[in-house]
Amino acid sequence: MNLIHLIESAQGETSDCDFAEKIGLSLNHLTCLKRGDLNETPSSHVLRKISEHNEEVSYINLLIAAGYLNEKDIGGLVKKYLVIVSMGLIMT
Repeated sequence: MNLIHLIESAQGETSDCDFAEKIGLSLNHLTCLKRGDLNETPSSHVLRKISEHNEEVSYINLLIAAGYLNEKDIGGLVKKYLVIVSMGLIMT
């Protein structure tokens, strides 16, 4: 999914004004973001706030859609995590 679709999915039925306030953006900035009018990628902090608004839209998917991560990165991170867990360095 693309970033705009994920943002709209996370917003759900919440008004643009309320959603912008909850994720820490101005209404104008949110509107431009949803139209694809921005030349900049939303910060990871904003993406985190978006994911916290709707648990069905994951932070990881937002990071991938925004270009911060790719699926290859995720696979490598998961493997490293599993190694660390298997060594007993992290409790699950």
